[in-house]
Amino acid sequence: MLKEECQRVSTEGQNFRMEMSDKFENAMKAVSIKLEEQKNECIAQFEENNSLRNKLKDLADQYSIIQQKYAHQLKEKTLELELADLKIQQHQAKAAQEHAQMVLYAEQVSQLVTTEKNLRVQLAADGEKFQQFQDALSKSNEVFETYKKEMEQMVKAIKDFRKQNEALKSKCENSDIALVKLIEEREVMKKQLDKYKNQKDKLESLCRSLQAERKQSPSVNIPNDACNQDVTSQEQSPSVSIPDDTSNQEDLTSQQPEL
Repeated sequence: MLKEECQRVSTEGQNFRMEMSDKFENAMKAVSIKLEEQKNECIAQFEENNSLRNKLKDLADQYSIIQQKYAHQLKEKTLELELADLKIQQHQAKAAQEHAQMVLYAEQVSQLVTTEKNLRVQLAADGEKFQQFQDALSKSNEVFETYKKEMEQMVKAIKDFRKQNEALKSKCENSDIALVKLIEEREVMKKQLDKYKNQKDKLESLCRSLQAERKQSPSVNIPNDACNQDVTSQEQSPSVSIPDDTSNQEDLTSQQPEL
């Protein structure tokens, strides 16, 4: 009985161990399968994370490039806007200048129209004056003919006066030649007179020196009459009459006819 009980217990224990072993193996298999699945999931998730990380990096790079591109485009658009504003200001200034110029042109056109009207009125008045001038000119032709005849007579009279003037000039030239000759003769006579005066002065000086020597040395007897006689004879030498060139010039000038 005990043996059977032991066999039964042993059989139950063996069955229990086998059952537990099967459960453990099944549990281990399930855990292994679960771990393998988790491993595969982790690997897939890791790969997915890497893929997402790369995609995120690419997106970040693309975003940076796009941001730089947009910043460059924004800068270009800003410059284009500034350039457009500058062009608008230039166009506005040009339009204002053209408007002022148009106003000035309008004023000038108005002035030209007024001037044209005034010129037309003045032209009509000048036409009337010109007609009056033509009438006066036709009337003055007769006066001109009379004046022409008088001018011809005056020309003839001027020719006669010129002939008389030439004759008077010839007479004046002859008078000038005679005057030059008289002046030359006067110069010659003046030189001779100076020569005689020098000789007289020398003789007088010689006489005075001789008289002084006679007073100092009474032994030398020089008569005073001889010295006085020499001086007197020198003084009584024929004098040269010198014509006055001033009086001759005045006489010849008074003889010249008025031209």
